[in-house]
Amino acid sequence: MNHLPAPDLPHFEPDAAAARLGGRPDFLRQVLVRFLQQGPRLLAEAQAACPQAPDAVRRALHTLAGAGATCGATALAAGAAALSHAAAEGRLEAVQAGLPALQREMQACIAEATRWAELEP
Repeated sequence: MNHLPAPDLPHFEPDAAAARLGGRPDFLRQVLVRFLQQGPRLLAEAQAACPQAPDAVRRALHTLAGAGATCGATALAAGAAALSHAAAEGRLEAVQAGLPALQREMQACIAEATRWAELEP
């Protein structure tokens, strides 16, 4: 595979993700397509549900954390997992405070994953 240097992709780790997916960049590409479709929707669901529906917030963020981890968006996955735990503990003010940073991380991940997909044969 012809990967971009790691410093060019600080929010997206394609080599680690491909390794988790059996070393198959074609499968990573399929996973990324789903992530690029579902990730923003899951984040929007969490934002819309907070603070009225803590369980819906937790579910959306938990799913986002898993999707991010699978496709190599490690920081996004960690942030979503932390906010999911906060929602499960009823700390919705902390969730609301953390959602803007998670949104920025999502945007960075999408940009880098898109760039990788365009450059990867």
